Amino acid sequence: MDTKGKSEIVSARVSPQTAVAIDKLAHRWHVDRSRTLCRLAEAADSPEVVALVEQVTFQREPTLPKSRRYRVVSDFKDAVRDH
Repeated sequence: MDTKGKSEIVSARVSPQTAVAIDKLAHRWHVDRSRTLCRLAEAADSPEVVALVEQVTFQREPTLPKSRRYRVVSDFKDAVRDH
């Protein structure tokens, strides 16, 4: 599909901290917010970049999901083994 010369409007509501981070990148790259987001989206074509972003921005859940919670019904007697 030929999308050259065509554009779409994309908007997002972000926190003030995220807006500051986008503005810092825009200033560093000498572009506006729109072009900053375009550059970040274009970087998503690289699996290595995406993997790095996922690694850097990973946030562990504060508690286990309900499906992984358990209740202790007796004293601990043996090592937990991974099957």
